[in-house]
Amino acid sequence: MNAYYDKEKSCKSLFHKGEIVVVRRNPKATGESTQTQPRYRGPVVVTEVLPSDTYRISQLEPSNGRLNATTGHVGQLKAWRSCNEDDDDSSENSDDEPGMQRPKQTTFRPKKKFQQGTLRYSLHKRAQASLDSAVDLQEAVKLPPGENLNDWLAVHVVDFFNRINLIYGTVIDSCTEESCPTMSGGPRFEYLWADGAQYKRPTPLPAHKYISLLMDWVESNINNEEIFPVTVDKPFPRSFVPTCKKILTRLFRVFVHVYIHHFDRIVSIGAEAHVNTCYKQFYYFIKEFDLVSERELEPLADMTRRICRENSHPCR
Repeated sequence: MNAYYDKEKSCKSLFHKGEIVVVRRNPKATGESTQTQPRYRGPVVVTEVLPSDTYRISQLEPSNGRLNATTGHVGQLKAWRSCNEDDDDSSENSDDEPGMQRPKQTTFRPKKKFQQGTLRYSLHKRAQASLDSAVDLQEAVKLPPGENLNDWLAVHVVDFFNRINLIYGTVIDSCTEESCPTMSGGPRFEYLWADGAQYKRPTPLPAHKYISLLMDWVESNINNEEIFPVTVDKPFPRSFVPTCKKILTRLFRVFVHVYIHHFDRIVSIGAEAHVNTCYKQFYYFIKEFDLVSERELEPLADMTRRICRENSHPCR
């Protein structure tokens, strides 16, 4: 019995302040099978690490003008990313639990997943582990020996889309047409939207509209099996790397907007460390494979140098 307990305990994750998690639900007696009930509620954010593997957690968005908070033991919590990989309904909320509901205007959308047992699932888990541990992120993004570069790119593009989509979801209620009438990164940088279809010419849009179209566009590309093949026996098209570069360039603009216009919101929910870690991994990855131009990186150049100083290797 003790050996079993120790094994179970050693498998539990330890969380950090600012990490996004979900909370295990207690099954409800509804007369129907509990198998159909969502197993988790959230996402929520860890705001304080308490003794005895306990954490204070809070809503990502206010409810009735306030942020509801509670405490949870490590055994009740699960990282939001890994939970979505394991449970399709993990982040659904019922109407009788308003304290942990998602924001009404949320952009959270179904996560792109990799089929378990495949090469890309294995690469995805390796990439995720680097974000969840204290490894050197600058080394972790490098192509593992013997692996295919396109597979490594595909895995990271999808992971970054999922993470950045979640990050923007935490600030969306404060990103309105009134507060952000243009998609900008400070007074010097404004982004115009063009997709060759609905917007054939570069068009100024409110930030929330621009980012919504951007996320839809990225999702349509990564779900297109002609661009992102789902099996390793189907080759990547010639357009794959240019498409990845365009996707990552546009996702970087979301980082720009969030950092410059909404970072106070990130700080207020205690997610600064988590967002900074996500950004550093993104930055090291695009630099390692030369995927985003220096001109595009300019809006966050000073901040990038500052937050990367804590690493043993300076940002390039």
